Amino acid sequence: MDSRPQNAPRWVRFGGFEVDLRSGELSRQGRRVPLHDKPCQVLVSLLRSPGELVTREELQQRLWSDTVVDFDNNLNAAISRLREALDDSAHGPRFIETVPRKGYRFVGPPPVWEGGDRTAPDQPTSGRRWRFVGLVAMLAVVAAAVFLALRPQEPKPELVGRSMLAVLPFENLSDDPGQDYLAHGMTEELLTELGGVAPERLGVIARTSVRRYQSSDKTVEEIGAELGVDFVIEGSVRVHGERLRVAVQLIQVSDQTHVWAESYDRETRDLLGIQSEVAVAVAAAILPKLLLDGSGAQAGTESSEAYEQYLRGLEALAGDDVPSSRRAAEHFERAVALDPDYARAWVALARARNFVWFGAENDDEARRISARAREAARRALELDPSLPEAYVELGFARFYHDWDPRGAAEALAPPLASAPNSADARRLAAAAYSALARHDEALAVADELSKLDPGSLSSKTTLGWYHLFARRPAEAEAICRQVLETEPEDRSAEECLYQALLRNGKPTEAVRVLGRALIREGVPIERFESLDAENPEEIERIRLEHIFTGAEDDRDAPFDAAVAFARLGDFDRAFAGLEMALERRDFRLLYLGVDPRFDALRGDPRFGELQKSMDFMDEMDLMD
Repeated sequence: MDSRPQNAPRWVRFGGFEVDLRSGELSRQGRRVPLHDKPCQVLVSLLRSPGELVTREELQQRLWSDTVVDFDNNLNAAISRLREALDDSAHGPRFIETVPRKGYRFVGPPPVWEGGDRTAPDQPTSGRRWRFVGLVAMLAVVAAAVFLALRPQEPKPELVGRSMLAVLPFENLSDDPGQDYLAHGMTEELLTELGGVAPERLGVIARTSVRRYQSSDKTVEEIGAELGVDFVIEGSVRVHGERLRVAVQLIQVSDQTHVWAESYDRETRDLLGIQSEVAVAVAAAILPKLLLDGSGAQAGTESSEAYEQYLRGLEALAGDDVPSSRRAAEHFERAVALDPDYARAWVALARARNFVWFGAENDDEARRISARAREAARRALELDPSLPEAYVELGFARFYHDWDPRGAAEALAPPLASAPNSADARRLAAAAYSALARHDEALAVADELSKLDPGSLSSKTTLGWYHLFARRPAEAEAICRQVLETEPEDRSAEECLYQALLRNGKPTEAVRVLGRALIREGVPIERFESLDAENPEEIERIRLEHIFTGAEDDRDAPFDAAVAFARLGDFDRAFAGLEMALERRDFRLLYLGVDPRFDALRGDPRFGELQKSMDFMDEMDLMD
C-alpha cells in the first residue's frame, strides 16, 4: 500500500537514508551517496510499495519501456549498484530482498514521505531518559515461559528430540521511528536468552536467517517451512508517552496455534519497580533447573542508562559495516563506563571493535584496535566464563587479525562443546578447519551451521567453497546452483560454480557462468561475440582486461588477477599478484594451501616461499 501523503512529496526517508525526489539524489545522514539515475528510480519504485513484491515486469514497464536494451542484465546491475549504495546484502537483506525469478521487495523500515519545509525530529532530553532495566528481566521471563511452554506436557503434544525455534524481528509499533533500536534490541536480547535455555532440547535459528523477515508479509507456515523450525516467536514494542507495552507470542508452526502469549503494560517510570515482580516469576521458572544454572546472572546490568546504550549499540551493529561498527562501539563503551561489570556489553564491544579493525588505516592502528577487542572479550570472560560469544570474538581476532586459524580453532573449542546454538562459533570454526585442510571437520561443522542458519545464502556459498577446497567439485556445483536459483547475482557463488564446472569437465557452461557475471559488471556484450565457448582461457583474458580497468580502486584486484594468470599459465604474474595480495592482507590467502585455483603453482619454489610468510602454513599437511 502506498504510504505517501496525498500532496506531492519532496523527500522520502528510510533507515537513515533520504532520497530527494526532485534531484534524484540519495544521501545518508546529510552526506550524498553516489547513485546513478536508474538505480535510484528502482529504489523509489520499491519504496512506493513497502513490504510488497514489485515484479521484474512492473519495473521494466515503469523504467525501461521506451528502450531496447538487455533488460535483465540492466536491472541486475541496477540492483547491485543500489545494494552497494545502501551497504545492503543479498544474503541478509536489510532493505532490498530478492524474490527469486519474480522481482524485489523493500523490507526495510517503513519509508516516510515528506514535502515542504521540515523540522528536525525532537531529540530526547536527559529528563526523559527511560529506564530499561526491567526489560532484561522481562526477557528472562519470556525465555523461561517459552521453555516451559515447550515442555512435553498434556494436553500439548509431546516433543521428541530437539525442537527448533525462530525469534522473528520485533516490530516497533510506536509513532516514533526513533524507537526502532528498542525493538531491535529486544530481538537480540531474546535470541541471547533463548540460546542458553537447555540447548540440548531447544535450537535457536541465527539472526542472519531471521533478519530478512523484518516487515515480511509471509505467514508463519511459510516462514516455518523455509527455516525448518517447529516454533516461531513474534513480538512487538510500543511506546506512547510514558507507557510501554511489550507483547510476545509463541506459535506452533504445524497448525499455527498460539502455544503461549504474554504482554507487559507498564508506565516507563515503574520499570525498575516491577523488577522484583518479574524476578519472582524468573525464580519460579528456574527452580526445576529448566534453565542453565547462572544463565545471564553475570551478563545483566542494573543500570537503565547502560542498558539503553547497549540496545542502541546492538541496533548500530546490525549495519554490518565499519562506520556502523564504530557507532556501535561508542554506545558499548558508554555502557561499560556506566556499568563496568556488564559482561554482555563487554562482549558486544569486542565484536564491534573486531569489525572496526577492518577499517584501520595502518598497521599500528590495526594492532591497537585488535588489542582492545581482545581486552574487551577477556574482560567479559572474567565476569562470566560461560559466555560463548566472548570465545567467539577471541577466535575471530585470531583468525582474521592474526591469520592464525590454528589459534582460532583452539579458542573456539569451548563454545563448540558447550553452546550448540552458537551459529557464529560454527561459522568461524568451519573457516578455520578448512584453512587448515581439516576438511571433514569443516564440513561437519558447516552442516551444523546450516541447521542453525538455514536462510543464510552466504553460509551456503561458503559451504560450496569448502567442498571445492576439499576437492569435491560435484558437491560444490550442486550447492552453488541452489544459491544462484535464489540469488542470481551472488558473485561469490558464481565464481565457485565456475571453478567447479571447470573441474567437472563442463567448460562450455563454465564460460557462460563467468560471461554473465562479467557482463553484469560492465564488460560490453560485444566483447564476447567471437569467444570460443569451449576455451576458458579466452574468457580469463577478458576477465583480466576487466580487472585492470579498475585495479587502482579495487582491493581484490591482485588476488583475482593471480587466479586468472595461474589459469593461463603465466606464473610470474600470478606470483606477483599473490605477493601484492599478501601486502593488502587479502583474507582469501588464508585458504592458499587448499585453494585448487593455485594447484598449478604448487611445484614452483616460490609457492613454498610464499607459504613460509604465512606462519600457520608451516606445519600444515597441505594438499598435493
